[in-house]
Amino acid sequence: MKSFRPAQFAALFAALVLTACGGGGGNSSSPSTTVTPVQVSGDWSKLVAPVWEGFLVAGDPSVVQDGGAYRLYYTAFIPSNGTSQERASIAVAVSGDGVTWNFAPSTPVAVDDPETLALDGDPNGWDAALETADVIKVGNEYLMYYSGYMPGNNTV
Repeated sequence: MKSFRPAQFAALFAALVLTACGGGGGNSSSPSTTVTPVQVSGDWSKLVAPVWEGFLVAGDPSVVQDGGAYRLYYTAFIPSNGTSQERASIAVAVSGDGVTWNFAPSTPVAVDDPETLALDGDPNGWDAALETADVIKVGNEYLMYYSGYMPGNNTV
């Protein structure tokens, strides 16, 4: 049996990509896409101190530039209805520089401060827990896509 060498694999991959993007010979028009490269100067570096020391977790970040500020939407675990259990919700923080973030005054994610939570699920619904928000701006609107589920059930 013959094995592929890297050059052969690259040529095969390029041919498949070009074939897939070629329109298939139909009369449909292909969408127009403009790509603007962004120059990133310097090397990446990790901050010595954490940007946020939150309650349990701040995961799945989605950052949107909004005028002169940045809005960070992230998965946060909050106490569930006065119990000792936590559930996932979508929280929000704001920053002017992308490093220093402002949360609710008392705690990073406060259940009694609705301004901290961007989206909270229905504790008894299919979307009791919310995670993995992705926020995009379309025109003058912001759209949020997220995963919702009922802990313990196989639903999304």
